[in-house]
Amino acid sequence: MKQKYYANLSFLRAFACIAIVLLHTVNSAAILYESRISRSVYAGSMAVVEALSWAVPCFLMVTGALLLDPAREISLKKLFSKYILRVVIALAAAVLLFRAFDMLLNGEVLTASAVGRGFLNILTGKSWSHLWYLYVLIGLYLLLPLFRAAAEKLSVATLWYLVLVLFVFVSLLPLLELLDLSVGFSIPVSSIYPLYLFAGYLIFKKPLPKALAILLVLVGAGGLAAAAYLCYDKGLSFLNVLLNYASPLTALLSCGVFSLFASIPADSGEKNFFTRALCALDRASFGIYLIHLIFIRLILRYWGVDPYAIGIWSFAAVCLAALAVSWLIVWILCLIPGVGTVLGAASHFVLKAREEGKNDTSHHRISTTMIYLLIVLAVSAAVFSLTYGFLRHPGHFAFEPVTHETEAESSQTVSETPQQSEISEPESADESSQEASQESSREIPPEASAPESSEVSTDDESSAAETPAYQGVSKEKVREENPQAAAVLDEVGWDLQEAFNWVAKFPWARMSVDYSMGAEWFKDFGYENRYGNCYVMAATFCDLAKALGYDARQMIGEVPMERGGFGKHSWVEINLSGGTYVFDPDYTSETGKSGFLLTYEQGNTWVYTNYEPML
Repeated sequence: MKQKYYANLSFLRAFACIAIVLLHTVNSAAILYESRISRSVYAGSMAVVEALSWAVPCFLMVTGALLLDPAREISLKKLFSKYILRVVIALAAAVLLFRAFDMLLNGEVLTASAVGRGFLNILTGKSWSHLWYLYVLIGLYLLLPLFRAAAEKLSVATLWYLVLVLFVFVSLLPLLELLDLSVGFSIPVSSIYPLYLFAGYLIFKKPLPKALAILLVLVGAGGLAAAAYLCYDKGLSFLNVLLNYASPLTALLSCGVFSLFASIPADSGEKNFFTRALCALDRASFGIYLIHLIFIRLILRYWGVDPYAIGIWSFAAVCLAALAVSWLIVWILCLIPGVGTVLGAASHFVLKAREEGKNDTSHHRISTTMIYLLIVLAVSAAVFSLTYGFLRHPGHFAFEPVTHETEAESSQTVSETPQQSEISEPESADESSQEASQESSREIPPEASAPESSEVSTDDESSAAETPAYQGVSKEKVREENPQAAAVLDEVGWDLQEAFNWVAKFPWARMSVDYSMGAEWFKDFGYENRYGNCYVMAATFCDLAKALGYDARQMIGEVPMERGGFGKHSWVEINLSGGTYVFDPDYTSETGKSGFLLTYEQGNTWVYTNYEPML
């Protein structure tokens, strides 16, 4: 039986798709360029991100509105073969694609272990962050027969009771943490997402009064924006409890937005250019969601485009560029047999074009010509974009493994600048060229260059001349006991400086974590994702240094902040020649200056205070 087409839901998915691309554009820019913007600007960016957080819940509400409808026939066979299998294939393809993208642009060596990590990421979920939605979707699909039975057998009043119970226990009661209260009562449900399914089903059957829906949007969006701004600008971190998908503000906002679209007549689609464009965007929305971050990363990270420096209009430009290119690529991919089915509704557009082509030969010829033209334009645009990015920022396209310095080069100098009584938060990497002219050199301690080890390695590969900062431990033993560290050291060379450089190239990222997570968690995150905050960089480098045989320990402490006061920080200490030296990959990552082999006394670096070893 042919299912009814709801134009209002199509419009909602199109707007949600645009909101997600804009959300990721602003969020990615804020993470990448936080050190270049003021605290208030960063907080304003997060306010925009939170105000757009209705997009994913509304996608789930559309799923509930359609799939919980008892009139729609969904057998177990159809559930697994059409819905679950499609998402699993899309998830696996996306994870492997993103793994290949990271390897290419981060200059990783193609090895069996690197490929294996890509397949392991499918199971562990350690891929690009936006793919969490696909894991949630698979889980909801698996429970769909139970949800559909509830929707069919229970009265509307009972279903609203279920939604209310979920809202109270999953969304409201966690807010008591603001009062330092721990609630003993709980309900055996794992997440907020079933609430969105049932709320979508119920609101679609009977939308909320328009005035109430508008009020929910204003309260939800305004509350989220205000909470985000106060949290990040004023340091009111306890408001973090409001900034998630289980937040009552997010739930109210999402229900309000969904209800406004649900009240639009279902047969109002494709009546003019605007509505036709929205429907076409909806058909490609799933594919756009999967791949749009590739182009956002290319533009913001690898091409070095800083929207904050260009102007607020550039956020819209980046968003539209990523959206348009993703849309075009999804359209082209749907021409490949079978791909359109995986990408969902996008296949409808292609099938419609093919049917029209069969009925009109001349039209079919024109359509075929247009397809080839679009393919040529897309390939040309990709080649031009990569060439432009490489010429403008060649350092971001490390297609070859990093070449290793010779022993003489690696043991020459480390920068030291005039004493400075106090240093602020990270300086711009653009100042590194000015710093170079002020540097004076000092000799690196013997163990950091070519140490003489009393222990002779049984590994034929291990010689001091071959591996300058190699402490004589058995490489085979390291490969057996610490395969993560060994894989990196095999890639960059068994050398302390190269290991430091590898970690210092991690892009800095804000993370809602602290040292209580433990060094093991942070170093595993660093090896797997190759980005993170100071805890991740310090833990990863400390593990590499220990694998090389150094007496290394991760430190936690504080450094002065540009906006006043002190901020939490983490770095590595290594004992060399009876002295203690600081190795701070995050300092290098954020400032572009040398954080290798520093001392606590030297100037023109961050001032480390109140520090102790991380347990």
